[in-house]
Amino acid sequence: MSDSDAQMDTAPSEILPFNQPEAVAAFLGRTFLCYMTYADSSFLFDWLEKTPDIRLRCRNTTEQETLFTTPPELLRAIHTCEWVTSPEKDLGLPSDWGFAGLIQFAVHKVQETVDVKSQRLYGPLFKQLYCEKVRNIHGLEVLCPHQNHWTFVIQDHTCARDMRQKADCRNYILKSEIMAATSIFFRQMNEMVWSSEKNRYTSKPRYKGGLLTATVVTFTRGKVRVVQATIRPSEKHPTLDLNLRAKYTLTKAGYDKNVAFDVLKWILDPPQAELETEP
Repeated sequence: MSDSDAQMDTAPSEILPFNQPEAVAAFLGRTFLCYMTYADSSFLFDWLEKTPDIRLRCRNTTEQETLFTTPPELLRAIHTCEWVTSPEKDLGLPSDWGFAGLIQFAVHKVQETVDVKSQRLYGPLFKQLYCEKVRNIHGLEVLCPHQNHWTFVIQDHTCARDMRQKADCRNYILKSEIMAATSIFFRQMNEMVWSSEKNRYTSKPRYKGGLLTATVVTFTRGKVRVVQATIRPSEKHPTLDLNLRAKYTLTKAGYDKNVAFDVLKWILDPPQAELETEP
């Protein structure tokens, strides 16, 4: 039996309310640590939506057109970046496993021209992803293009042993994407302060209200997935939305610079999340 089978078959009819945003942050931290222990690398939408402690909603909107609103200066820097337009001038095209590195070089090159805030954020959750505590999952970089909307670039090599990914279906969320989103939300809600007395980071709440958004750009073998997650922790019954916004093919044999351009737009200035209205 897989770890996902251990979850109850149906969500309870009533989910208990969160009494304050700090309780939501604590729940997100526990969720990160819980998924880190699962053997499964991906989870079907239907299973995720049975999560008993919070309303969780999954969608696939990859067939919808994405409307980028990239500022002209940033768009020009992306379209003239030689790491993308002429990769053969530098290291050449990577293998299908290696496009995360090429795009990361391109991100840094664009940042030399246009200021996009990038941070190596610290704390107990990010450390698990940066240091590859989870096998075949590596967090590369966090960018903060907007105050409450951050981007996490992930390299995920779990597809070699995951039949859902091999089947190329679009009704699942990767473990790495859940961990990336929850780590971002936790960090958006908390300042991490190093305590020399405790010899570890401690969290200091800073959430002032509003919608939080995490855009997760995940590189697998020859593929790039874009998942946008949102949550409003000020609500007593918040909804954690996980939306598969885009999926691209990025391979050595069929390299398309226009695909790379779009991936850079998602990383450096992602469009705002498309929120689903209540019926």
